Amino acid sequence: MPPPGPPRLPVIRIANGTFYRQHPSAQPAPRPLFSGLSLELPGGSAAAQHWCVVGPSLSGKTTLLQVLRGRLLCSPPTARSFPGLAGGVPERAVRYVGFDAEPGATTTTYLSARYESRREATDFSLRDFLLGKTGLNPLRTGGEDEAVLGRVAADLKLDRLLDLPAAFLSNGQGRRARIARALLARPRVLLLDEPFMGLDPATVAGLSPLLRTLCRTGSPT
Repeated sequence: MPPPGPPRLPVIRIANGTFYRQHPSAQPAPRPLFSGLSLELPGGSAAAQHWCVVGPSLSGKTTLLQVLRGRLLCSPPTARSFPGLAGGVPERAVRYVGFDAEPGATTTTYLSARYESRREATDFSLRDFLLGKTGLNPLRTGGEDEAVLGRVAADLKLDRLLDLPAAFLSNGQGRRARIARALLARPRVLLLDEPFMGLDPATVAGLSPLLRTLCRTGSPT
């Protein structure tokens, strides 16, 4: 049996950190969002990990996810680190997908009824949305992402919808599309905020197994 390798560094480490929306020296003095918070998200474990943050409404679940993605002010600054990430930078390695009244192309599902399924020349497809080519003159070519687009779309059952206008997607399809777009960045950690909010039971029953499969594959955490 080969000797065990060196222990993997945690992806996210918070050690006795206090977090604020405004600088603590501001007036009036802001109340801390979290005080003395300590948390570690291990990296490189053999088994896939999936964590769930539960609590009543307005209890700070979304705020905690913002902390994990590197947002909000941390005191002292060294209390929050990303030792398992190259360069310690979380922007690409930690991806956040929120669904709570957040504007986005795939949230306007009423457009198909409003325009009676009429497609405009400026409408962008689901493929364009996934590759970030949603402007009139997109700078990104998406060539790098095309290699994994098919696999990610198939995993989330979007492969037959790639040429459909993104505005025509149902609510459940739109959520899967936003998850797929985050996965195309190949993150180490994927943070999903209220993925089932507002969905009917049938849509939840379809989305839940897909998320379970993503967790089982172990990428991302």
